[in-house]
Amino acid sequence: EDLTIAPNGIGNLKITTTDIATTGATNSGLQVTKTSSAVVTGTSQTLYGIKNVLTKTGADTSVDTTTLYGIHSAASNTGSTDAGTKNTYGVYASATGDTNGTTTAYGIYATATGADTNYAGYFNGAVTATGTITGNLTGNVTGNATTATTATNLSGGSVNGTTGTLSGAV
Repeated sequence: EDLTIAPNGIGNLKITTTDIATTGATNSGLQVTKTSSAVVTGTSQTLYGIKNVLTKTGADTSVDTTTLYGIHSAASNTGSTDAGTKNTYGVYASATGDTNGTTTAYGIYATATGADTNYAGYFNGAVTATGTITGNLTGNVTGNATTATTATNLSGGSVNGTTGTLSGAV
């Protein structure tokens, strides 16, 4: 069954949890588990673990900044006094597809349209890619850029060099 919470007033639902465990533990502030064992025949099926829709349609007259976040995530792992390994992920995504039929699995799928400038992905920091990069790549490469096959349409810089600019199809 569906659970509907309709608060009075602004319409916020706030969940606050505090972990007081003094020994190692695995826990979640919010955990959503959706399981389907249905055998689907002859129709399409779409399942969402979490589906979040944020819509703002007001005709603003303010000249101040309006910012919308479909999902805003922050993870902070500070204050340790031990030198052990600490991994902190702002977003950790994994997708496993099936090999039967025509299938594609996306760890992250993003689109951006309608603005003066659109970024489907914007990374402010070091970027590491393992695997194959497909499509057009534009940007500056500082460090070593290597490719397993021949790079084409290079404009300035070099592949397998230390500094340069890659633009066009790589």
